[in-house]
Amino acid sequence: MIREILLTIDVIGLGMLLGGGIYESVVINPNYRSNISHSLNHFRQFIKVTTPANIFRILSPATMISLFLTVFICWNLISVRWFLVAAFVLLLVADSVTYGFHYPRNKILFINPLSSDIDLSNRIAREWQIGNYVRIILMLIAIFSVMFGVFQYNK
Repeated sequence: MIREILLTIDVIGLGMLLGGGIYESVVINPNYRSNISHSLNHFRQFIKVTTPANIFRILSPATMISLFLTVFICWNLISVRWFLVAAFVLLLVADSVTYGFHYPRNKILFINPLSSDIDLSNRIAREWQIGNYVRIILMLIAIFSVMFGVFQYNK
């Protein structure tokens, strides 16, 4: 029963991370990228109380812990194990992209004083969007990996 609960938590956590990443790419990023000199300033005013990081900094580690526990508990199920290990590694890679690639760009876009160089701001926002596509692809593969593991488990 614990395996089923953890597998469900894994799918839900990865689904939420995937959904959040898609939402950022479809809704948030296009809004602050349009007429960036004005929209970025408005966006900064809008996100004063909370940011997407508030949920991702809780959800991602929680999903990582859940995946780790699921790998541990399902280790003797060889047909399931490697799908779960793959999902765990993909989540680690996605978090590495977040910390190594997105956080420096977030600092430029949302924390540092606004640059008068609009081309630089546009480039940074475009790079952020491309990096987010990478995270979305990683999460999509991770959730499919867990789902394949669930199918193997239910055989």
